[in-house]
Amino acid sequence: MKKVAIVCIAILLVSIELRGEFVLKEIPSAGHMICAVREDGKQVLNYNDRNFITIEFEKGLKVQYHSDSDDVFFSSPLRELYTFLIVDDGVHNVKVKVNLSQDAGILRTRRAAGGEAILAQLGNPLIYGVNGLYDMDEDASLEWYCDAWKWDDTKMKREADGTLSASFSAVISNHFMNFYFRPHYYRDHLGYRSHEPWTRRLNSRSMNGWCSWVAYYYDLDAGKIERTADFIAKNFKPYGMNFLQVDNGFQGKVFTRFESIRSPGPDRRDVNLVNLFKGTSKRFPEGPPQIAKIIEERGLEPGIWMNTDLFAYEMPEDKRDILCRRPNGKATQSHWIRFMADMSDYTITNYYVPLFKYIKDAGFKYLKVDGMRHTFLEGLNTAYVPQEARRRFRNLSLAARLTCGDDMYLMSCWGVMNEIAGAFDACRVSVDCGDNWEDFHRSLYYSAEFYSTHRIVFVNDPDHVVMHAHPEWSRTRVSNVSLTGGLLTYSDKNEQMTDESIYTLQRALPALETRTAECGDIHPNHPSARLYSREYLTSDISEELAMKQMGPSVEPGVKSPFSTLWAVHIEKPYGQWCVAQRNAIWSLTEDDTPMEKLGLDPSKTYLGYDFWEQKFIGEVKDSLHWDNLPYGRTKVIALREKLAIPQLIGSTRHVSMDAVSVKNIEWKDKELTLSLDCVESVSETYSFFVPEGYGLGKVECEGGEAKSREIGSDGLLEIEVTAEEKNVTLRLKFE
Repeated sequence: MKKVAIVCIAILLVSIELRGEFVLKEIPSAGHMICAVREDGKQVLNYNDRNFITIEFEKGLKVQYHSDSDDVFFSSPLRELYTFLIVDDGVHNVKVKVNLSQDAGILRTRRAAGGEAILAQLGNPLIYGVNGLYDMDEDASLEWYCDAWKWDDTKMKREADGTLSASFSAVISNHFMNFYFRPHYYRDHLGYRSHEPWTRRLNSRSMNGWCSWVAYYYDLDAGKIERTADFIAKNFKPYGMNFLQVDNGFQGKVFTRFESIRSPGPDRRDVNLVNLFKGTSKRFPEGPPQIAKIIEERGLEPGIWMNTDLFAYEMPEDKRDILCRRPNGKATQSHWIRFMADMSDYTITNYYVPLFKYIKDAGFKYLKVDGMRHTFLEGLNTAYVPQEARRRFRNLSLAARLTCGDDMYLMSCWGVMNEIAGAFDACRVSVDCGDNWEDFHRSLYYSAEFYSTHRIVFVNDPDHVVMHAHPEWSRTRVSNVSLTGGLLTYSDKNEQMTDESIYTLQRALPALETRTAECGDIHPNHPSARLYSREYLTSDISEELAMKQMGPSVEPGVKSPFSTLWAVHIEKPYGQWCVAQRNAIWSLTEDDTPMEKLGLDPSKTYLGYDFWEQKFIGEVKDSLHWDNLPYGRTKVIALREKLAIPQLIGSTRHVSMDAVSVKNIEWKDKELTLSLDCVESVSETYSFFVPEGYGLGKVECEGGEAKSREIGSDGLLEIEVTAEEKNVTLRLKFE
């Protein structure tokens, strides 16, 4: 009870906006920019006691200086428009350097449109044409507008003190450049009021696992968990799968949602949720701790599901009523939750905190909290004034984090909810995904619609992938989740997994730690992707019905409309490349995407490689060509800037080609050396482009065996590497 009381006090303190143990560092101010240096040829703007923007220009040039708050500003939410004005006529060169914190990146403050790709980033690439930067630590965005500008480098620079900077050059002919600055961007401007990265940052590590829901629903037992964990340990753990999560069906007494809705519940004198969860049964004689032990013994992180529903409730005479009730006294209800708690400090402390503590003490490292949207929307939001509803819901989120601690990975299910920011690491943004076309296309569409928040507010979970459905659909989904950095889970029985589906999932593991590079709302007239009909709930559906279900695009004439085209920009210490993916949510006709719509410099030449076809497509200039793509299918193409030396262009190991197994690449004295992180006893093929004038001499492989094929007439060189150890060094000596 002592620990429970401590947690209760912590919740109360946070609820009245005091800051205690939850603080990681001091809260930064919300602005503003102050002109700190005014010199001939140089101007420096300061923000939060550091040099923020440095503008360098020709000495002797007449420029307009702003003083203090003479620029245009709006007070709530605070935003600032700063104009750098050149008085002299003519064309002038200007260099700008932006200094940010230790965690920052590109951010386009609008969504893709008109055939543009949705932009994503891994590392710190500077994406062509994106005129915006975002500071993750301080939640601040900066944009600039002028008639001609270009990045000075392809990636952000890590300074000696660990901070990041980005520089660009501009040619100003219309005499001015505008800087648009918005401090507390997600928190104040986009409405995520609980997003305070200076208080707590989400756990952004890659999460890959199995969920029991579609595989077994309520029909779970210890033997099935053991066999699944053994299967994962053999087939997927070496590739990066790290957790196994049991869903509803493990409790001593299982209450399905239909029982909860239709039956009044047994006459109980004890409504403590802990007793429901710690109950034993023939299926799990030792209760949830047995589940955690089985999973952990296989080297995986144990995960479990819980619901905010009280499931079975009859108010005891000797205890207070904890149901959420409207002003007329009527209890709130949802189609999914019958007995909703009022989430008062008393209820959270006496009913939910003990459950969170029990789950932690049972050995679980991953917790999925279900029913969150219904608790808020149909429950608290209909019973209390908005401010009080949000306070109670926020306190539930904080109670989960404070009780479980930072070591447990928390996932909220489902819906993009502001109040879970900083408390939960991940948020499910899609409904349950089964083996039918409706669920597949909804998941793909919701992943695109809600990408604004991804790995900034929380990690997006598009729900599990069902691998035993149409193999092309599964390939599309796992490719998209892996490349865009979502929470990647599958939900199939061992016997449903074919050699093809095992291979497909292995190529997507682990999901990258990719972050959104764009934000904002989509066009409100996009289809909601929520059309029900028996003819759609099948894994065998005609193209006519598939197209009819999704509805028409709101971008007529656009051959790759919003949600179908992605560009993931990857920056590693040894190089940069872009992976473009086209997903046929509708059946798509052939198209040519200009390079700038992928975030690539149209003046450069790129080398393209098709991952799933394992095919070198040659040089790509000006635009990338896409063939017809039937609904449910995908194309994944890696694009690397063409160099004058031999270079890696693709691999079979990972759909990113290859941000996973390649740890370093070095070119020295006509020798190309790759440091690889391999799966032992597995063969993978690495593809290289060899320009004219080079011939392959000797191939050496430490920690494995390498077999080379003849260089093709198109310059393609393929090397098959069979790993004997985890760490492999591949050396290609050219003549």
